Amino acid sequence: MDLLFSFFHTLFVFLSVLTVLVFVHELGHYCIARYHGVGVDTFSIGYGPSLFSWDDASKTKWKIGIFPLGGYVRFCEDSQDSLKTSFVTCDFFSEKKPWQKITIALAGPAANYLLAFFLLVGLFFFVGSREVSPVIHDVVPQGPAAQAGLQKGDRILQMNAIPVHRFQDIVMICQQSKGPLAIDYNRQGSRHSLVVVPSDDQQHNQDGKKAGLPFLGIQGQEVFFQKKSLVSAAASAGKEIGFLSYQTLAMIGGMIKGVHSTDNIGGPIRIAILSKEVSQQGFGAILFFMALLSVNLGLINLLPIPVLDGGHVFIYTMEGLYGGPLPPRAHEWIMRMGLVVVLFITGIAFRNDLKNLTVFQGIFSFFS
Repeated sequence: MDLLFSFFHTLFVFLSVLTVLVFVHELGHYCIARYHGVGVDTFSIGYGPSLFSWDDASKTKWKIGIFPLGGYVRFCEDSQDSLKTSFVTCDFFSEKKPWQKITIALAGPAANYLLAFFLLVGLFFFVGSREVSPVIHDVVPQGPAAQAGLQKGDRILQMNAIPVHRFQDIVMICQQSKGPLAIDYNRQGSRHSLVVVPSDDQQHNQDGKKAGLPFLGIQGQEVFFQKKSLVSAAASAGKEIGFLSYQTLAMIGGMIKGVHSTDNIGGPIRIAILSKEVSQQGFGAILFFMALLSVNLGLINLLPIPVLDGGHVFIYTMEGLYGGPLPPRAHEWIMRMGLVVVLFITGIAFRNDLKNLTVFQGIFSFFS
């Protein structure tokens, strides 16, 4: 019974998160398309036959598909589509100027970024940002901190006269300072001072190069949540989104260069597994996970790969430079190449998802 409940709980969280992200993405396309007067034939969450559907006043069909992994917005492209909206003033998508098509294509990823921003602002304002306390959880034997006398359980109060409120402050001060560090700390209610001389980080990056950062040899683990003002929450949300975007781009660039493994690519099964894990950590963790996925969905769709929104932006830009629609043959080949790339990436994600399932791990280990 517990196993069955866990399965349906994971499925519920997974589908809820995915549905919200897809709906917001497609709603971005829909809103800007309607703003430009483009008729919308169908707004679908999921694929395949409809579980249920309805038509609004503009004759747009809103539907929930039986397969809930994705969604789409279908614009009115020809006279056959316009029959459904004959009493409503609307334009064909193909008649719009390239810059209007570009704004419609960008609206989906932009909506995902806006969703992530508002989720993080609300999370930081009402719950707080997840911080690590400046309490030493572990000391590396023979490291600079250990040799200076720091111990597990010491709370760092300030470094070089700079107050320390979280473990991230220790990292920042250590990276910005050169030479010895004057550290004030609390040990069992008593305040003490000492000097630590950081050494060079001997760890290596994934590209084989040394990190080149000052090394203290301490670790933190104790987590707390720090609420922020609305302005501070907005600023922190913007920084977090920028950091998440940078991480994603760095990972993609690393896979292209061969530095990072393609094992990092995941699909629905990996997302479902992560959904189960974060759902056990509380509602705040679910919101942050949703924001992370929303940023990834928006950023991935901006890649200049035909079939994705970024690929459409590329095509519409070429139309603007070309002075009209691209030749059908050229457009067909561009879309084919994009489809091949997407199918290739999807295949890798599907393989990695199967490797994460226990039932398939023995099969993959046999061939590896």
